Amino acid sequence: MPGIEELQNQIEELRVRVAALAKGVGLQIGSKGFRIGKLRLFQHPAAAGDDRLYQEEPDGTTTDLTAAGTGGAPANADYLVGTANPNLSNEIAVGASPGGELSGTWASPTVEGTHSGSAHHAESHNVASHNDTTATGTELETLTDGSNADALHAHAATAFDSTPANDTASGVTCEFQAGEQADYGEVVYMASDKMVNLCDADAEATSRCIAICAESGNVANEATGTFLLHGFIEHEFNFTDPDDIGKKVFLSVTEGAVSVTAPSATDDCIVVIGIVMAADCLYFDPSVQAIVKHK
Repeated sequence: MPGIEELQNQIEELRVRVAALAKGVGLQIGSKGFRIGKLRLFQHPAAAGDDRLYQEEPDGTTTDLTAAGTGGAPANADYLVGTANPNLSNEIAVGASPGGELSGTWASPTVEGTHSGSAHHAESHNVASHNDTTATGTELETLTDGSNADALHAHAATAFDSTPANDTASGVTCEFQAGEQADYGEVVYMASDKMVNLCDADAEATSRCIAICAESGNVANEATGTFLLHGFIEHEFNFTDPDDIGKKVFLSVTEGAVSVTAPSATDDCIVVIGIVMAADCLYFDPSVQAIVKHK
């Protein structure tokens, strides 16, 4: 183990080597900084609490190395901080938590229920509560997807013609596919295959009249055509007796036909399908109820 004198000699030798090395690179170390050649880095000696690092320029001026563009957080930017920081020159202290119309925390702020003088979340709005209650034609066209905005609420009453022209109908119509040919003026029922067939009063299943053919000429088998569901239809029904006007019209035992005389045979179905309006005009309003005749 080396003696004390030898250790002292080794320490002195190390000090001499460090001093020689520092002199070789021009390193000078002081209490507030250090210098390497012409480069001097230091902390401000006259500003207590100022821990920023400065560089001394050749002309004697100093540069703040912590300013923007030199690394670290720039000292000359605006910051929102909870409390003031002496190392920031442009900080905006906003407090530890949101205020005014905000509450909660800065990490998760919330809006107060009442803000700008009113509780908007609880207010009920209607058209009269708004300043502008008008709308332009263009705006209405947009709202109605291009429909006639000028007549948006001007709905004309639908009037049926009780005296339609020859072989025409006036009323509510629908398109059906025919399961067999249906001539103009023949009545039909809905079959299980979702096609319409000719009615007759011989059986309850075929007596459920729902429409009368209103297609000019006829609707061919498996074709689709127009049928009257409710309204007035003109055709050669041959209600020739003047006393027939105003009488009930019944479903006939003949397929597709109607008559002012109710069927009378056993098991025939009595179904009222409308009222006689004129010799060749029928008010069509079929009943969904059938009365089956028994002995």
